[in-house]
Formats: sequence, structure tokens, C-alpha cells
Amino acid sequence: MRIPAACLVAAIAIIAGCSPRPAGVDDFQILREYGWDMPLADPQAAFNPQNNQVAAHAPDGFAVLDEGGGKQGFFRGQSGREGFWPEWIHGYQFVIGGSANAEKLADGRVVPPTEGLTVISVRDDGTVRERQLARVGFRPRYWAARKRIVAQIENKLWLFDQEGEGEDYGEGFYAVPQRKGDGLAYQETPVFEADHWTAKPVLGRLFVQWGDRNRVSEIPGAVEPSWTATGGVVATALRGDPAKDQPWYHAPTELVHLGGQGHRVETIVA
Repeated sequence: MRIPAACLVAAIAIIAGCSPRPAGVDDFQILREYGWDMPLADPQAAFNPQNNQVAAHAPDGFAVLDEGGGKQGFFRGQSGREGFWPEWIHGYQFVIGGSANAEKLADGRVVPPTEGLTVISVRDDGTVRERQLARVGFRPRYWAARKRIVAQIENKLWLFDQEGEGEDYGEGFYAVPQRKGDGLAYQETPVFEADHWTAKPVLGRLFVQWGDRNRVSEIPGAVEPSWTATGGVVATALRGDPAKDQPWYHAPTELVHLGGQGHRVETIVA
């Protein structure tokens, strides 16, 4: 798969909240266009706004990608594990998680894989260091305001500090913290993965927590939230269950915006 950086420019603009109103497709222009050829269909790319680098999953390791020729580095860590779902912590350090949230054993038990969370440090000279943070954990996200990493463990959200001390934050799936604030968005159901826990319809609600667990808004059927610089949330609302035999985004979708607590959900692109 090729990662198009032009798409990254558009995504960054919408997340940055460049204007006080929800942005539409006509509000963007391509500043420059480039990309990287990747050996995987889903490289799970993560953009680092501090230095414009991209971290991505690669066979037997991970890749750190820069604009320009000869600046695409493919790495294999000391442990040899693959870099699933990278998430930048700061300019040269990111965290990776397990390959899946849970796996079903032959005896019927559902357990999290033990690949866990690993912090990767990549210096300018190409030196790579890795440190295991937690034995289990999936799809990590960095909550800068609290200096914690939010990760999925079965049907629970967990917070980990830099020393690997964990705290059970409660039920929910695939949390996306507000990077420079106390907000947290998370799904009611896993949607794209097998649901071994909730017995609820596939399309649940997206909960948006406005800095306080008692201040919560809901967006029905929404996934993949991103926080704007003005404190709102942009998400993809599915208008039908995702098909089991094709990518989830082949289902009818809308791009929606929720500007804050008490605001109505607005459609940006249908």
C-alpha cells in the first residue's frame, strides 16, 4: 500500500481546527503531494506533528518515514516484534501495541495476546532502543494532558504511566484522548472486531467525555474520532453495519462534527 502524504495534509487541517466552523471538502487544498510505497496493505500509519515524520507497521518491525529521497528507514527492534498501531509520544519516541485486542483459545476462553505495549526510541543516528511498558495492551494512544498511554485490554480502557503502572479506567473501546486537553472519545462496542463482551448491536454509540466523566455526549454509530484544536470532535458515522468480507469504509458513511457539550451533531460530508 502507498501512504499518500497529501491525505495527511487534509487530515491534519481538519484535526487542527483551522477555522471556527466545521470544515468541508472545499476548504482544503493540496500543498504538496508525495508518499511512500509500503509492503503491507494496512501500514497503520501515525503522523508526528513535531517533526512531520510518519511511523508505520512494517514486516518484522516498523518504519519511520521522512519526506525526501533516501529518508525511509525500516527497522527491526531487539525483540524482533512487529510494530502494530504506532502512536507518537514525542519527537523521537512512540509506543506500539499488540496485533489484536483478544484471541479465542481452543478451550473457548478469550484472552488478550501477550505482545503488550513497547516504547520505541529512534535517534537521528538511527539508534533504536525499545522498552516493554506492559505485558498486554492494544491500539495505544497518548494522553499528553495526563501523561498517560490509553490502551485497550479486552473490553476495558487502561491508563499506563511511563513506568508501566496501570489503572483500569472502565469499559469502552478504542479510546482517542484529546492530545492537549482532558477530553476522551471512545466506542461503546468494538464494531470492527468480534464482540465477546457486550451482547449489544454492532453499531453502538461513540461517547465523548468533555474532561469529566459526568459530562458525556453521544454520537450514534460513529467511529474513528479525532479532536479538533477548538475542542470538538470529528468522526465517521456509519449508516449500516460494516460488511464482514470487505473494509469497513465500504459501508455508507458520513463525516460528522460535534463542537462541544450540548451542541448538535452536524454533517460535514455525506
